[in-house]
Amino acid sequence: MSDIKVGICGAAGRMGRTLVKEVTLDETLQLTAALENSEHTDIGKDSGIVAGIKKSEVIISYDQNNFFSTVDAVI
Repeated sequence: MSDIKVGICGAAGRMGRTLVKEVTLDETLQLTAALENSEHTDIGKDSGIVAGIKKSEVIISYDQNNFFSTVDAVI
C-alpha cells in the first residue's frame, strides 16, 4: 500500500504547523501540499521550516487548484 498524500489547509497557523509535524512523522503519510491565505507572510516558504522542523520540500502556497490536485486527503 502506498503512502497517503496529505495536504494541510492553514499550514502556517498554530494548528497547521502542528499537523505538518505530525504528518511528517507518520510513516504511512506523505505531506504533498500546504495551503494558506494568499496574503499570508509565509507564502513561498518551506512548510517544515515554518513548523519548526527540518525542510519538508513542500512549499506553502495559496494555489487551491494545485493543492487539491496533488492530495488524497485534506486536513
